[in-house]
Amino acid sequence: MRKLFLLLIGIQPWLIYAQHQNYKISDVDLSIRFDTLSVDFFLGGKHATLPTSAQLYFFDQDLHIYKPENVSPDTLFLFQPGKQHHISWKINEKSWKKDKMLSPFVVVGNPSSHDFGMGPEAAFLSLVVPGLGNYFVEDTRYQRIKPYMRTAAVAAFLTAGIYASNQRYQTEPSYTDNGNIWKTGEVKYKFFRNDAELLIGTGVAIWLSDIIWVAIRGTNNRTLKKNFNTMIITL
Repeated sequence: MRKLFLLLIGIQPWLIYAQHQNYKISDVDLSIRFDTLSVDFFLGGKHATLPTSAQLYFFDQDLHIYKPENVSPDTLFLFQPGKQHHISWKINEKSWKKDKMLSPFVVVGNPSSHDFGMGPEAAFLSLVVPGLGNYFVEDTRYQRIKPYMRTAAVAAFLTAGIYASNQRYQTEPSYTDNGNIWKTGEVKYKFFRNDAELLIGTGVAIWLSDIIWVAIRGTNNRTLKKNFNTMIITL
């Protein structure tokens, strides 16, 4: 039991926020006491006024979906928007996957309509504007590096690189007495040696890393959606 609790406490909740019918979950807190896992959350959303259901699920590192039994309140209970709510799960040690790192997420409303976020096609948005695809694959409140930071970083490095390139110049060559070139002119850099190449390269590297991250996150979203619709393992 102690190992089980340590495993649970070590989980960083990767909670996916439902956008179905404008409902949103926020202020989520995960806690464990004895053999009970508790998830506290605030149910809100723009124009969300009608009571709705909220169900607890888990997914593992392989993106398999798990649905816990013995959850309180049950799946028929309706949660009122605009309030703090609580879901608890009496852990079933016999079915608990001790070899898996399970992360919880809460689904609001009809589970089949749950939005896991945009798929890998969101990478095209980041290809057009750095950081743009991030808004569509994951809740930005839980991104360590915010999308606008990526946009600003790419713009700053590329702008500085282009500026450094335009400011670079070569001094006049040195001549001998007979008119032959003795020494070619020295290249003068605005900031440091090869500044334009390094600045532009850094900007492009940040841009490419953002595209790759969005593509991976989008692929995970597609896999989660597929597994959620085809196979759910009961805990």
